[in-house]
Amino acid sequence: MRNNSEVFNSEFQKTMYKRKAMTGGVNIRRIWTPYDDTVTSIDLRRERVYLKGITDEYYGKLNKEIAVLLSRPKLKRRKFNHKGKFMFDNAGNWVMEDVSVPNGCVAVLSTRRIGVPNLYKSKEGFSYVDYIESKSDKTRVRYIYIIPKVYCYRINRTALVISADKLHKYYSGIKVALQCGEYVYVHVIPFKPSNVDRTYKVLCTKTGTDYTTETNILFTEWVRKGIVFDKKLCDLAEPVGNKVNVAYEFFDSTLDEFDPFSNGGRSLAECKEEEIDFGV
Repeated sequence: MRNNSEVFNSEFQKTMYKRKAMTGGVNIRRIWTPYDDTVTSIDLRRERVYLKGITDEYYGKLNKEIAVLLSRPKLKRRKFNHKGKFMFDNAGNWVMEDVSVPNGCVAVLSTRRIGVPNLYKSKEGFSYVDYIESKSDKTRVRYIYIIPKVYCYRINRTALVISADKLHKYYSGIKVALQCGEYVYVHVIPFKPSNVDRTYKVLCTKTGTDYTTETNILFTEWVRKGIVFDKKLCDLAEPVGNKVNVAYEFFDSTLDEFDPFSNGGRSLAECKEEEIDFGV
């Protein structure tokens, strides 16, 4: 005779089959998440560098910052007048000037404002170019700096993603039942910027593997919106095989410990050009 956990598990599976038959398949990219408006093309297509060892009185404020590496850019900056205000032409457009990136330097984007004076000249090739405001959120500002490669260290990133199928390489993984009758997988995986379409949806990225806060937010919001079942209500009193919850299944990592630094911990100045992946 089956116990209560076995009956609960069986009935849950029947409910899932019925709901799937009624709703059809699910498109991963159309599943709402609380991160839908935060991931940008910069996050998906650009590498990151860690800045350290800078002794300049202004640019030293960028030490320990993680910045976006720009790909051999043709930079432009807005010109200032003698009062330190942006200049405009007769049509009301900004007056721009070209900015070259010296050999041995790279251009980066950082959220850190360092307050470098407009007329300040660095002896090492540091330079402030301009800033970029987010079109959707004016409080989100990124500053463009030119930094000598010797102070830039490319770092690895991970990503929190959802997929229709279980992935092969991951730091953590969860199979979760949707209330529509489908299952999706939530993984933390190694992440490499690319413009190629992925088989999974990227929710957020970071340098590290601890996404406890992000997954808690994800599942809390999914439960609130009725996308997934409340985990606490799906626990089994007794295991059924290896299953302890009818709606959530957790997987052990298939990868070794995460190493944050690429290129053997060498600076970009120590790497050959082909070793530096500028993204796209």
